Amino acid sequence: MKRLKIALILLLVPVFMFTAVAVFAGGETPQEVFYSLDVNHDGRIIKEELVIIYPDKTVLETRFIEFDKNGNGYIEIDEFVVYYKK
Repeated sequence: MKRLKIALILLLVPVFMFTAVAVFAGGETPQEVFYSLDVNHDGRIIKEELVIIYPDKTVLETRFIEFDKNGNGYIEIDEFVVYYKK
C-alpha cells in the first residue's frame, strides 16, 4: 500500500507542477479548481492530490483536516467550495 502511495505521488507531482500555476492564476470558480486538483477524476480529492499545493507534510495534514469537515478521508466538492470561499 505504501509503495502504491509513493508511486501515485511520483506520477502526480509532474502533473501538478504544470497545473498548479494555471489553477491559481485567478478567475477560476471553486468547482474548476476542485476538478483540476482531482487528478484521477473520481470526484474527490485525497491527500496525495494536494501535495503540490502543500508540499510540507505538517501543513498538508492541517489543511486536509480543515477541508475534510466530515472526516471521511477525502475532500468532496461541497467541502472544497465552502473552504475555498472563506
